[in-house]
Amino acid sequence: MKRTKLWKNWIRNISAALVFVIVFLSAGQTYALNETSSLPLAYSNEILTQHNQASINKDIKDQSDIIVPNAHPIVWIGYSISKFITWVAAGTIIAHTVYIAGQQYALVTDFAAQLGQTNKKKEDLPDYYKAKIRPGKHGQLHVGDPLTQEEAISWLKQNKNNDVWATDSMEAFYLASQIGNGKWPVSENHAERGSVDLLYYWHYHDQDRTVGHIFYGTEFKVGQQSWTPFFLPEPVIN
Repeated sequence: MKRTKLWKNWIRNISAALVFVIVFLSAGQTYALNETSSLPLAYSNEILTQHNQASINKDIKDQSDIIVPNAHPIVWIGYSISKFITWVAAGTIIAHTVYIAGQQYALVTDFAAQLGQTNKKKEDLPDYYKAKIRPGKHGQLHVGDPLTQEEAISWLKQNKNNDVWATDSMEAFYLASQIGNGKWPVSENHAERGSVDLLYYWHYHDQDRTVGHIFYGTEFKVGQQSWTPFFLPEPVIN
């Protein structure tokens, strides 16, 4: 009987101890949760924030490995030749303009000299411009409004009397081949059968001669024949 009573007391003590341990652990967890919830949001989310920042940094690094073309905005689209000359001048030679058929043009030699001294990057400058032979003054070549490649093709196709000037022979050749759907362009200079009173500039045509002249550079030859050209009235100088 005595042994049974001792056994019951031992079980009671063990149970009480277990209850105490369970209550203590539960209280500790509740306290920890309450303490966390009472912290400022920035602190309570610190681990999550650090994780997100690490993910963002990784995404930035991954994206930085991707090569993206550097697309420069084309500032001069829609510029007249006079506005373009002012933009490109930057304290260098300033080419004078004249009116031909109601539009402004600059003498090709002056304009090319200005392009050669500009501080603008070559990739920021156009390769093509409207072009016109000036009536009188020995038929000097003049350069007009700047054009993109697409605009140059469109300008040439609008009218067979429309001409274009390219900054160099490679650009002129390329434009002529594009118009000719890849056919080999024709290079010409008409000085051999031209008048001694006129200047003749190098140019390209597309092989089928569907458009006007694609002049390039500033080099010219004087005509070799004695016939006299018909001159229109001189244009008004700005």
